[in-house]
Amino acid sequence: DYIISIGSKPDGTLNQTLDIALTDMLRWLIEEQQMKPAEAHLRIGASASLDIVTLSGSTAVRIPRR
Repeated sequence: DYIISIGSKPDGTLNQTLDIALTDMLRWLIEEQQMKPAEAHLRIGASASLDIVTLSGSTAVRIPRR
């Protein structure tokens, strides 16, 4: 089981869509899961997988559920 955040932007670059997905995942961990920002960054850095979802450049960040 994973928690997934998807980043998509019409005509966006891979870096832009990854930024959208990562920012959304960080926001969710900090605001919804009450993690401290440093803990959220460490969780993503240690366990996140980055995936290309579509050929048009949508991306996903996924972290395992605890």
